[in-house]
Amino acid sequence: VTGLPNRALLSDRLEQEVARARRATSGFALLMFDLDGFKEVNDRWGHAAGDRVLAIVGARARECLRASDTLGRLGGDEFMAILPEATRQGAMAVGGKIVDALALPYPLERGQAMLSASVGVAMYPADGADGEALQRAADAVLYAAKREGKNRVRGTPAVETPTIAAAA
Repeated sequence: VTGLPNRALLSDRLEQEVARARRATSGFALLMFDLDGFKEVNDRWGHAAGDRVLAIVGARARECLRASDTLGRLGGDEFMAILPEATRQGAMAVGGKIVDALALPYPLERGQAMLSASVGVAMYPADGADGEALQRAADAVLYAAKREGKNRVRGTPAVETPTIAAAA
C-alpha cells in the first residue's frame, strides 16, 4: 500500500543500525508515529480510502527525512523511522515536521479527511542498547503524546550525565 519497508525489513535495518552505531560509538534516533483518527477514515469512507491515506502518509513522511534515513510501516497506521547519527534536537525537529506534514488535508475520492499524528522519539544508546528496547522507549513516549492530547511529538527525557564528586 505504501511502498515502504514492512515490519520484518524495519527490524533488520534497526539491528543493522544498532550494530553500526555500536562500532562507530555514535548514536541515532528512532521515531515511531501513528495517525490520530485513522479508524474514522476507514469507517466513514471505506478501506480503499484508508489505503489512500496510508500511501499519502508514507509520501509525506518520506519528504521530512534525509536520504540516509529509513522509513517503514510497522502495520495498520503505525510507522517507524531510523535516523542515523541524529541528535536529540534534530530528531525532535524531524518529528515536528512529520506532525505538521500529516496534519494537512487528505484528498479522497468522496471528500477530504483531516487527521493528525503523534510521534515518539528515542535515542540510541541513551534509551536502549538494542532495537527492542529503543522501540519500547519510543512507543512509550508516543502513547504519552496521545494521552497529552495527540497531534504532537514527544521524546524520552534527556539523560543527564551524572556528576562525579572529586575525591577530597
